[in-house]
Amino acid sequence: MHAQEARRPLRNELAVLMGFDQPYSPVSLKEMKGEIESALKDSGVALEWRIIDKSTSNETFTNLVVARFRGRCVSEPGERPRGAGALGRTHVSDGAILTFPEVDCDQIRNLLYAQLASENRIRGDWLVGRAMGRVLAHELYHILANTGAHARSGLAKAALTPADLLAGSLHFEGKQSAEMRRNALAPPRFAISAAVRSE
Repeated sequence: MHAQEARRPLRNELAVLMGFDQPYSPVSLKEMKGEIESALKDSGVALEWRIIDKSTSNETFTNLVVARFRGRCVSEPGERPRGAGALGRTHVSDGAILTFPEVDCDQIRNLLYAQLASENRIRGDWLVGRAMGRVLAHELYHILANTGAHARSGLAKAALTPADLLAGSLHFEGKQSAEMRRNALAPPRFAISAAVRSE
């Protein structure tokens, strides 16, 4: 059954299709979603979460992003750090912001190695989820505001530190929320059918 047969999607509703190439923690996933929803609360964008799964029926979405998660999205404090790299990325083609963000969980765990080393597994998974949420929220800003620009502070600044990823709260500045809110009222960028399962 297609989604539009059950209800008409809202123009400002965004489906986030998530694909994981390695195991992830349900604790991390839950915290990540809550973090992003909190970060986008002033943007006027309502989120629908799905996990890409070939074994389920198709749904059609009017506005969506396909987020890929690289590495192990779970706390593994015993692992030694490796070389530094980008925590996330949003691809650009011919000057256009593409709706396929990526989050590198291995790089997140690498950056937070010192903090995770002293935490138990559940608390560590929760911290990894918070960091995943802030990295993906940053990438969603580029997509929703349709810009490659960064802010001087907050979630849209160019580089997020361990303190940024783990702080009690971190939000977008008013200007960045307004940019996303304006874009939420624009015509849908494209529609697609996908095999997914609710999450």
